[in-house]
Amino acid sequence: FLFSLSLSSLPLSLSLSLLEYLLVDIKLLVLAATLIAVTAQDITTNDAIKRIKDQMDKDRVHTFIESMTKLPRNTDSDFIKEKTKDLKKIFRDLGFKVVSKKYNVLQCFPDKTVEKPSFTEILDAAGSVKDTFSENGNVTKKILPAFNAWSDSGTVQGKPVYVNYARKEDFEHLQNKSINLKDTIGIARYGKIYRGDKAKFAKKFGLKGLIIYNDVADYSPENVKAMPNGPGLSDKGIQRGTLKDGLGDPSTHLWPSTKYAYRTPESEYKELLPGIVVMPISHENAAKLLKQLDGDPVKDDWQGSYKGHTTYTEYKYGPGFKKNSGFDEIRITVALEYRVVEVENVFAVMRGAQEPDRWVMIGNHRDTWVNGAVDATTGLATLHEIANGMSQLKKSGWKPRRTIVLASWAAEVRFPPQICDLSVCLSVCLS
Repeated sequence: FLFSLSLSSLPLSLSLSLLEYLLVDIKLLVLAATLIAVTAQDITTNDAIKRIKDQMDKDRVHTFIESMTKLPRNTDSDFIKEKTKDLKKIFRDLGFKVVSKKYNVLQCFPDKTVEKPSFTEILDAAGSVKDTFSENGNVTKKILPAFNAWSDSGTVQGKPVYVNYARKEDFEHLQNKSINLKDTIGIARYGKIYRGDKAKFAKKFGLKGLIIYNDVADYSPENVKAMPNGPGLSDKGIQRGTLKDGLGDPSTHLWPSTKYAYRTPESEYKELLPGIVVMPISHENAAKLLKQLDGDPVKDDWQGSYKGHTTYTEYKYGPGFKKNSGFDEIRITVALEYRVVEVENVFAVMRGAQEPDRWVMIGNHRDTWVNGAVDATTGLATLHEIANGMSQLKKSGWKPRRTIVLASWAAEVRFPPQICDLSVCLSVCLS
């Protein structure tokens, strides 16, 4: 029996504090773990929750998040290895049994051999480059260039067309307007559906490539200030993210990526990938394209931005640019590489007193796209506070009825969580 709770990264909020979010997860954990709890000193479930709440420390949360976000925690980085060691020591010092398991997972990165692994160009009718958009990251700060993991690599070129959220019904609407989508480059905004499905539908409807951006109407609407003055996303912000469909490592599909696991050839596992070139850009750059699109004005629920914003324009469907714009086509170049990387999942275990073979598992991922203050370090901070609270309760004589497992997953951001193998289960049960 396993009761599992995954800590999603906490959203920025103007009304709720971090500790208020932590309490939600802690209450769920303690309630699940202490059904008919062992209370050596008559500590009830409500008492346990109150004690955890009372020991929470906002300064400790701040210090923990700050220490974890000095650099990005890419799966192949020295920094994530350093922080993995730190996390194991923290759990051990708090009295938990620490079990860890290493995997060799296939990962997707910008190609290091290419100076500019991802960029977008606007071409005129003669094929000359009129403008280039690229987000090259920051070598000093270890920030990778902007990319969507598992996009096809290559260069594609075509007329632009605005596809709203790139949902199936959005493409059908364009077809109903007799807009030819074949070999075009779609401009889609994030939201409504998973970005991997946007890529999948773009390919299905015959597009050559897809540009995805965060529209301010969705991510920094009117009267909401952009970071750092509020929770909204700056119009310069670019959302990285995976496009993969299905669970785990595509080369060991639905099986643990152990060192000696059989790996499916690339020609076969590519069926799990979107099979189209996809490039994320900022709203600031997307607006430069949208302002010059030709065609009919879009219907009301396709209009993005808002009047008064610097990027506001009347959105049009396309395809193609206005004749007087000086623009003709868009060219996208993406260069990615696949590499097997060793990662380590970490489990902090507090053994149950009466039903140790029944687990309550709570966890989140440890890897990040950039520095990850929100995603996923708020989840790590939650684990840290839970561990502190459980440690203090244990010192006072409290024991959970069932085994509690605090899990820190090593490689989530480029694909949904990797499958754990039986050896981890046995290690936890025997700890």
